[in-house]
Amino acid sequence: MNRLLERAFPNLVLALSLPSHLLPEDSANFAVYKFRYGSTTYRLAQELTSLPLADLYGALKRLHAAFPKQRILLLSPYLSLSDKRALRTLQQAYIAGDGEIAIPQGYHQPEEWPAYPLRWTLATQALYLFYYAKKPQAYPLSALSQSLGLSKVNALLQCRVLYGLGLLEETGITTSSRFSRIPSLARYIEQGYSYLMNPIVATIFIKQGSFDRAVKGKEESLEHYTALAGQGRGYCLNEQAQGSWAKEDLGFRQDEDDLEISLFAHGPYFEVEGYLHPLEVLAIYKNDPDIRVQAAIQKLKEDLKIPKDR
Repeated sequence: MNRLLERAFPNLVLALSLPSHLLPEDSANFAVYKFRYGSTTYRLAQELTSLPLADLYGALKRLHAAFPKQRILLLSPYLSLSDKRALRTLQQAYIAGDGEIAIPQGYHQPEEWPAYPLRWTLATQALYLFYYAKKPQAYPLSALSQSLGLSKVNALLQCRVLYGLGLLEETGITTSSRFSRIPSLARYIEQGYSYLMNPIVATIFIKQGSFDRAVKGKEESLEHYTALAGQGRGYCLNEQAQGSWAKEDLGFRQDEDDLEISLFAHGPYFEVEGYLHPLEVLAIYKNDPDIRVQAAIQKLKEDLKIPKDR
């Protein structure tokens, strides 16, 4: 620690003074020291345990609130490339374990931090699915908007989220077409998997119905990609496609022939032979408590890491 600090602050004499009023959830993750360099007072926050980016952001926000008008300097051996990008966006000073030093010049901490800039939503997930399903190249915002039903502004915002998380890289030459998927498909799947959210916002059971061009249900899609047997028939639709049949909701499956209608907030996107895209299957069953389902999902996830011709 001293060696890294000396590189950032030559001739620094560090006074180790740990504050006693850190919040309990932060005291186990940080050791905080106060020091002055020139006319500036710093609080050195040494990260003791690796935190996910969202948790690290929240902890830093609380530290800034606890020590107003003082600069918070993060010292962490755990920062990934995406972590550093996010911290630089916030103008948060840090010293990384690899020796990288980022201390913005002339910067003063704002009174209130902005909202967490890298929040994964179902719109982000739609972009994540797009960049997996399509060839690894840069796409114009118009293509993203048309394919996913998002505004160009929202599409660009979600691209920035994926870029900040290290899942996209800047390769295009224009502002409207500069992001593409990272080369490592295995990393793209593994890192993105941790953020996947279930896109289903409602489930309706009906006796019968005709749904032209609808994607087959989640159970049938799970069976299609794994060795598990599905529990019943159904369809997946966007929530905006609800019809009069929605008023016939049984509340639960009463007979094995009843149809399960899964309503998606975003999607379903990029069906494969009439079934859900495998990434959407992962998102739906990611947190399923059945150990057999989890084993099947993990195998499917590993299969998706293998590059295929598109």
